[in-house]
Amino acid sequence: MIPAMSEPDTRKTREPPGTPPPQGEPPAETCDYCGSRDLAWIKCKLVCRNCRQINKSCADL
Repeated sequence: MIPAMSEPDTRKTREPPGTPPPQGEPPAETCDYCGSRDLAWIKCKLVCRNCRQINKSCADL
């Protein structure tokens, strides 16, 4: 006997408040100091172009 195909579960799962909706790409990184999203990798360092703080370096990876 072949099992019957069931309807896909279309109920949405509840997620904790503040959880961003799933998207195709990961969320953009933000500066740990000023919150800007204008970051750039310069000479193996992730630098904020707004406040010029170093957020990560190759040693952190």
